[in-house]
Amino acid sequence: MNPTSIERSPSRWSCRLTATAALVAGIVTICPQWATAAGFSHQSYSAPVADNCYTMVQAPEKADADQAFRDFNRLIDQRRLGKLFLVHGTFGGDDGLGLLSFAADRAPGLLTLLGMTGDDLRGINKAWKDALDGPDGFNTAYAAEFNRQLNRPDFVDGSFVWGSENNHLDRAHAAVRLLHRLFETKLPPDAGIMLWGHSHGGNVIALITNLLANDPEARERFFEIGRPVYGDDPSWQAVYRELASVNGPHPLGSRLDIVTFGTPVRYAWNERGHRGLLHFVHHRTDDETAVHVAPYRTKVICGPDAIRSAKYGDWVQAFAIDGTDNPPLNPTRRDANAAFAELFSAQAPPPADGRVFAALSYWARLIAYLQRSWGIRVSAQGHTMLVNYGDAAQRLLGHGVYMDQAWLPFHAGAVAKYFSGEAASSQP
Repeated sequence: MNPTSIERSPSRWSCRLTATAALVAGIVTICPQWATAAGFSHQSYSAPVADNCYTMVQAPEKADADQAFRDFNRLIDQRRLGKLFLVHGTFGGDDGLGLLSFAADRAPGLLTLLGMTGDDLRGINKAWKDALDGPDGFNTAYAAEFNRQLNRPDFVDGSFVWGSENNHLDRAHAAVRLLHRLFETKLPPDAGIMLWGHSHGGNVIALITNLLANDPEARERFFEIGRPVYGDDPSWQAVYRELASVNGPHPLGSRLDIVTFGTPVRYAWNERGHRGLLHFVHHRTDDETAVHVAPYRTKVICGPDAIRSAKYGDWVQAFAIDGTDNPPLNPTRRDANAAFAELFSAQAPPPADGRVFAALSYWARLIAYLQRSWGIRVSAQGHTMLVNYGDAAQRLLGHGVYMDQAWLPFHAGAVAKYFSGEAASSQP
């Protein structure tokens, strides 16, 4: 079976759109019943989702790898792609819990006594994670295998690493550092760049689209918030100068194609900051669920066995919406994180004054909000492939399937089919 074929059958996994309709839907799909984001913001979890925003797909048991990578190589030429960067998700980086940055700030003498720096510890932390994952992670080993299949030694780059804490501040820092990396990448002026983001790595990229949209007021507020924490960071200084030197959207956005894998619906994507956007989400349903849950939503409160077995697909993607962050351990970073939460129109942080009743009221409101909002699968921007990867896709509560090398041919072929079809329909 062709890895990018979209099967049609009488089952609930029949495609909501035909392959042709999916290809002519437009490279930047904005769901008509959802509001288009004007700047830094999170998504609405209550608005209805139109049928042309998503396609339900049954993944093939075995993909035609040779055909998939031939298709992807043609896509590279067609879209004039010069580079593909992998962006890992939360807890996949070098300081997912923030412990190392906390230790470096609070106990620098201990690191000196050990003859190590914070960067040394972060490097060690990331190295053992990569060794544990091998090529089944958005890392350099995954990139090397991807390059081997494409016969393009340096096309896919898996070397970008961010702290990967589960909060706005660390994602904002990652967005600036990755954007600096893109600005520094030496490519022909008309060359495109593709980004593949796993989990909240996709939301790091979402912030990039808003930065590239380059609204002056939003840009100034973003860097004003980050300056007390990262003002001395060369990447923050360089990115600010580059964006401030451009009047209107930055031209890099018109050359940026984005693919996300299991990215929780969190930040809005700004269409002025990219040219193509496609999402993959592991999604499963059954007859009982179908009666009570819209086809583009899923259960989150479903019992430990269903969560562990990924009965309804990627549990983490559906759970990790707005309101599920962990504030930074380092107190000096909490104010900046709270300010970013306000800028991104996210849930307000818990009250800091220690009043018991205020705290109880806050948590009661948050729990009620999450119960109403959990389970969203489809982003308001781009096109979402709701893919049933089958019973065996249980790694990391259904959240790790996208990184498995076994599914790379399917993903490469599906991405090639989607983007090359859009390119063909939009070019003379």
